[in-house]
Amino acid sequence: MTQSVGFHYEKQMGHHGMMVEYIHPAVLIALSPEGKITRYLNGIKQLPFDIQMAMMEASQGTVRPTIAKTLLFCFSFDSVAKTYVLATEKIVAVVLSLLLGGFFLYLVLTGRKKDSSEENDA
Repeated sequence: MTQSVGFHYEKQMGHHGMMVEYIHPAVLIALSPEGKITRYLNGIKQLPFDIQMAMMEASQGTVRPTIAKTLLFCFSFDSVAKTYVLATEKIVAVVLSLLLGGFFLYLVLTGRKKDSSEENDA
């Protein structure tokens, strides 16, 4: 099973040949319900948030709470730093789109006001 997910280890005899030791990398592997690998989290120290996000990603196809969907939208996995980071570009784009859309809607709904001098001339 370990080889099928890319997890390799080496069996070695410990000091004085009395104990068996296994040499292996420290990694958590997130699997989807279908058995597809969705994320490798390397290292011995994992942030609880990173583990939670990896598990949410792995559970694709299942019903998730709205907050989980929002978290997955607002955070993205940084493969270089091997952690989740705030996706500021996405958030700024959504906020700007909402502001522009709201301003456009305001202009359409208020319409163009006629000048009071034009009304008096008629």
